[in-house]
Amino acid sequence: MFKFPSIRTSGYYGVMKVILLKDVAKVGRVNEVKDVADGFALNSLFPRKLAIQATVAALSAHQMKMEESMRDIVGHEKSVRSALEKLAHARLEVRRPANKEGHLYEAVREETVHALSEQYTQTRLPHMLTRYTPIKTVGEHEVTFSHGENSAHARIIVIAA
Repeated sequence: MFKFPSIRTSGYYGVMKVILLKDVAKVGRVNEVKDVADGFALNSLFPRKLAIQATVAALSAHQMKMEESMRDIVGHEKSVRSALEKLAHARLEVRRPANKEGHLYEAVREETVHALSEQYTQTRLPHMLTRYTPIKTVGEHEVTFSHGENSAHARIIVIAA
């Protein structure tokens, strides 16, 4: 049986440093570098593809991957912030059939508002509507988009078709 050479993390044998590829109960979360018993790593984590051995090459590749991931997150945050700024002054129109009293036959649901906002800002804004209730009447309604500390109030104008 082939035995992986381990990177010793302390003065005694039997401990191996691994990079977790998936969440492992009572061990750690994905992308964490952990010290585990070498038997546990060899017999459980490696065969089930839950972790890889933290060699120097794997650690440097992992570090580069984490830095790239952070750049992506920062870029996404900037695009969401600019989209919220656009939505702060937005007047989004939607046409729905309504009766003479101005009650809609079909409510304007959250998915419709998301589609309108994505079309307006050209940015995907999932799960950013706060306390949304379906719109059931003709007229002007205010909705709030929030992400972290940033928020924007957009106007939804429902026109009878």
